Amino acid sequence: MKLSAIILAAGKGRRIAELGDKPLLILNDKSFLEIIIEKISHAGFLPIIVITNHKLYERLRNLNIGDIAMVINPTPDMGMISSIHCGMDCLPPDSSGFLLHPVDYPLVKATTYTQLHEKHEQAPHHIIIPIHEHKNGHPMIFPADTFDQLRRAPLEIGARYIVRQKTNSIAKIRVNDPGVLLNINTAELYRLYCSKNDG
Repeated sequence: MKLSAIILAAGKGRRIAELGDKPLLILNDKSFLEIIIEKISHAGFLPIIVITNHKLYERLRNLNIGDIAMVINPTPDMGMISSIHCGMDCLPPDSSGFLLHPVDYPLVKATTYTQLHEKHEQAPHHIIIPIHEHKNGHPMIFPADTFDQLRRAPLEIGARYIVRQKTNSIAKIRVNDPGVLLNINTAELYRLYCSKNDG
């Protein structure tokens, strides 16, 4: 199986803009994007595709992220699904699925990525969702079976449309990881969970 990863880093992040651009925010001396890529790589997701915008492209390219595919979404204002489509255009033809990872979830534990990867190997035709304390979290894995539906998903709903449509093809995995629920998308959340985080 060839399980890829698409990291969504094209949004403007207006609610956290006072601190800077989300992919470049610092946690334990590394940017959010560097932290996520490092953990995803160790868990065996390849290729890793980062979707960004024109403004951030060069700055992200200067990070210590190795030979990572980076793609500009020319229409990020069309929503997350437009970035997903950009990433899907770059998937290898034999991809068995991809990890969908918003860049504002930098606190996910390294072990969670391994658990997700292993679950995909056990259930390759299912959407894999991590849950913590009975709540759905991120990142999720979308199998190749869902690719056509993702292409047709309504812009205003995006990937959630597929999750709602494929309720019989969802495999939830319990993880001891509050990071799957922590969407760091405001300055308050960043100060609470990241600025004093010691790893």
